[in-house]
Amino acid sequence: FIKKLPEDSLFIDIGANQGGTSILASKIIGKFKNNKSHILAFEPSKLNYKLLIKNININKCNNITAFNFAISKHNSELLLSNINDENSGATSISNSNKGEKVLGRPIKISDLNNFNGNKNVYIKIDTEGYEMKILEAIKELFEKKIVQKLIIEIDKINLKKFNNTPEEVYDFLDKN
Repeated sequence: FIKKLPEDSLFIDIGANQGGTSILASKIIGKFKNNKSHILAFEPSKLNYKLLIKNININKCNNITAFNFAISKHNSELLLSNINDENSGATSISNSNKGEKVLGRPIKISDLNNFNGNKNVYIKIDTEGYEMKILEAIKELFEKKIVQKLIIEIDKINLKKFNNTPEEVYDFLDKN
């Protein structure tokens, strides 16, 4: 998936964590000449975001723009929990009243116009159970038929925390 990103693509990394996937994508699309490709990396955790920025800078990835907020259907304040201090990848939106306050907002077509436009969008979603909520928040991108490919982590146990199932995710993808 990442190794086959074409020239002039926009890669959206939702749940970027410390940037491994974004940096790999940056190196792949950075090989094209005269290229308008770009990566948008979304990471709501303040700690992970700082590491993401550090890793982007260390790897000289000038084609990544990082954002320190969560993707959600509406502009909102969400709670972020880290249930495992040893694994920053286990950080997730909280379904309880506990956690670090983070901003959430949707991704709209108009947001993408500041980058390479919106014809070739590739998306990675890894949000520890919040995937269905993310899909609802980016539904406009699917409706406009600009999402070329999507890679998504589906974890039945984590989806259940948000009253979702893998079948709901598959149904959404089938319909969109």
